[in-house]
Amino acid sequence: MRFFLTNFIFIVISTLGFTCLPCHADLQTETEKGIEFLEIGNADKAIEVFTRLIAEDQQPAFYYYRGVGQALKGREAAAMVDLNKAIALDANQAVFYMQRGLTYSKMARFEEALEDLNKALQMNDKLKNARPYRARALFQLGRHTKALEDLRQIIADNPNNSFYYRLRGDIHSALGDYTNAIEDYNNAIQLRPSDSAAYNNRGVALANLGRTKEAIEDLNRALELGVSHQPGDYPHNLPW
Repeated sequence: MRFFLTNFIFIVISTLGFTCLPCHADLQTETEKGIEFLEIGNADKAIEVFTRLIAEDQQPAFYYYRGVGQALKGREAAAMVDLNKAIALDANQAVFYMQRGLTYSKMARFEEALEDLNKALQMNDKLKNARPYRARALFQLGRHTKALEDLRQIIADNPNNSFYYRLRGDIHSALGDYTNAIEDYNNAIQLRPSDSAAYNNRGVALANLGRTKEAIEDLNRALELGVSHQPGDYPHNLPW
């Protein structure tokens, strides 16, 4: 399974065990070329490749990959058409449901996102990043306790990923639990000192506890750092 982040959109590229099955060598080569275009963020070229492949052979993976390309371009409606087709052709691929759940989230359709992400995890409870996506959907739906349950497991499995601490800190802040929020932001900053959002959010939490001087220091630090996202660090595509 391959992962990349570009333009703050996290996309999953999975060979699904059948990059092209069955197909002749030329089709296989074209498939790999399309995946490479996705990996470097060239969605237009990837969409062209998979559109040609679909014209030759309507394999579910081709619709999936084209849907990923459409999502990368911010064309959620077009991505949904392709992902629906992929699932209609093969309903046994957990990554199809995860990507559709992610697309639903981008469309602010969080109940449908949650349904797909639950389905993906039922099919493969080890599916990378499905839980963070689900935690985000649960958060948006106001189901904070469930979101925190997911984050506890996520952090236990990934104790060195700063994003997950920040994510959990945001949920604690939403619940008014600023003390635990600050602890999570502290961990996020320790792991990733250039995380401007963690400084900003910690500043807000500190302000809510009346710790004004520290809050101002954090907010100023966030402004100094500016937006700081690095490829591969943050597996999410939507602003918190």
